[in-house]
Amino acid sequence: MARYLVLSPDDVPSRTRPFGSREAAERAVLEFAARYVVQGYYAAVDGVVALEGIPARCRIVGHEKRHPARSAGLRDLQRGAKIRRLFFNYQETPSSTGPTKSRKARWS
Repeated sequence: MARYLVLSPDDVPSRTRPFGSREAAERAVLEFAARYVVQGYYAAVDGVVALEGIPARCRIVGHEKRHPARSAGLRDLQRGAKIRRLFFNYQETPSSTGPTKSRKARWS
């Protein structure tokens, strides 16, 4: 099943969860424009967008089902950080200022 995101004129998603159909995304574009009826315009980074121009400046893009934070590369980085945190146990070298300090691993 295809999923869709609605992007504002500033390319910011209108909501965090994607829409299940193109029709739902097209309705969401009109709902997004309706948020600015009282204000009368949308203040984009590159200038003011008139109320009538908001739906034309919004984009509907396809969205992958897989979340980028769950990608294998990031998962490996997180796993490596956890391993370093679990096995972080060292002895500092003795100094003339005081006794030897030891640091134990913390479980989080």
